[in-house]
Amino acid sequence: MIKHEMLTLGRFVFQTDKVAYSKINTTRAYSWNETKPMGMVSRSTFEGPEPKKISLNGVIYTVETGGRPLRVLHEMAERGKPYIMKDSRGFNLGKWKIENITEDGEKIIKEGYPVIVTFKVDLSEYYG
Repeated sequence: MIKHEMLTLGRFVFQTDKVAYSKINTTRAYSWNETKPMGMVSRSTFEGPEPKKISLNGVIYTVETGGRPLRVLHEMAERGKPYIMKDSRGFNLGKWKIENITEDGEKIIKEGYPVIVTFKVDLSEYYG
């Protein structure tokens, strides 16, 4: 299989032959402040956009990738730092923080490791 980088977060690379996501969800919220002066109708004031959020969902076949391919991503999250994200063309997408990593293992082999790991990684744009 030919290796293609999909997305890079710090030193972690999502790529087609190891850890590939099959679904990406991007959310952008916009903040409004509601004030209600006494005896009047509420007034809305636009406060601006919230940080973007991205969820990456995929499936890993550990027989092909070996071990725990998300281990590095967990280690990065535990450092509590934002990381530069780049797309497949090397375009800098800014700093992002890892908010959540979910792994679901299936088809557990006798050594106690799953053969199939479904994962979800939640990222949030970092401003600081």
